[in-house]
Amino acid sequence: MLTSVGREVAASDFHLHNLLIQGIAVRGERAEYDDVRQPGRVRYRRFNFTLDGARYDTHQEAAAKTPYGYSTHGLTYRGTPLTDLPFRRIEGAEDTWGCEGSWYLKCLRDQDRAYELRLNPVNACANLRFRTGRSGQFRGCAFCHRVYHAGRSSEHRTITPIDQVFADLFDVEGRELIPAVQKVLMITGDTKDPEQLIAIAESAYRDHLVPNGFDGTFSLATHLVRTDGQMRRVAALDDQLYEFPLECFTRRAELLGPIKGMPLEEALEILRRARRYFRHTRINLIIGVEPLRSLEAGLIRLMAEGLIDDVIANVLGPYTPAMKTLRVDGADDVEFVFAAREIMERLRAVSKRSGVTKSAFHDDRHARSGGDSLIRNRSSRCQPSSRAE
Repeated sequence: MLTSVGREVAASDFHLHNLLIQGIAVRGERAEYDDVRQPGRVRYRRFNFTLDGARYDTHQEAAAKTPYGYSTHGLTYRGTPLTDLPFRRIEGAEDTWGCEGSWYLKCLRDQDRAYELRLNPVNACANLRFRTGRSGQFRGCAFCHRVYHAGRSSEHRTITPIDQVFADLFDVEGRELIPAVQKVLMITGDTKDPEQLIAIAESAYRDHLVPNGFDGTFSLATHLVRTDGQMRRVAALDDQLYEFPLECFTRRAELLGPIKGMPLEEALEILRRARRYFRHTRINLIIGVEPLRSLEAGLIRLMAEGLIDDVIANVLGPYTPAMKTLRVDGADDVEFVFAAREIMERLRAVSKRSGVTKSAFHDDRHARSGGDSLIRNRSSRCQPSSRAE
């Protein structure tokens, strides 16, 4: 396949990232959720699918606005069936969005490896108290699925005590899961108080993971762990990996709010501090919310200072029509993703290719070779529990 500038890419790579950007029209289904169809509250339906064994999601779109269609006969592009593409829609019990629960397992592609357990006891986000976007039309991170004015019917936001999280986990998977897990990532919605967040992490690690044989990597994905004292407490649990949601280099307050969207210089100082306490540092970036020149300049600076080991890059996918306005010029063209990827690879800024959700990479070499290069990898297996409902 050729992009708009003549770049040649594999068909699966082209269609994956074009699907993430353009969305898909599903025959016989409305593009928006029925329960939020009031004016000003439109929200796209989510369409989950696997491509080459990895799980992704995109938004449903009106047929006139996307080249992709789906029916019982399969996937089409501009009316042509894509029968050779290893594509499957995810429906039924598989269609659960993991972060709607207080925990979920994330395995890599079709492997049965117990790659990652994600903990989400605070299934809400304190950042939602801030208005974001150029005119304050969003709340919290402007590109997040939590920004909607109203939730869809299956979306449940809760706060679950960490003891109950593990009780629920063990009821489904059994305690024997814990020694097999390679990584535990706390992705819980940020609280207003970093001390509360760290206390939850300490309890999860010391009271539930270690006593049940956990020997993998434990980390938090949060912007709240900032000071020497806070980093010292988290590193005392596990100093292998510090994960910081940088998200973008420019438009930070506009897109992230006044606290998470701190000036870039403050964010870089946090990464410098993290270097003193953790073996590795990782950031995530959203591809499409800033010009390529800004992405390149920011990454050059990070790499020159040696502030990061790793980047997780995700493509901006709209959950509402208003979210499309967050894209910068050119970001609605799939070539933008490949140009961003070229920058990251040239700067050697990417070593973690997540291969899930909305990754800017499709050929996930780390997934195929055993997982994340920055965690303590061990041979383990992820077997479904016979107690799972």
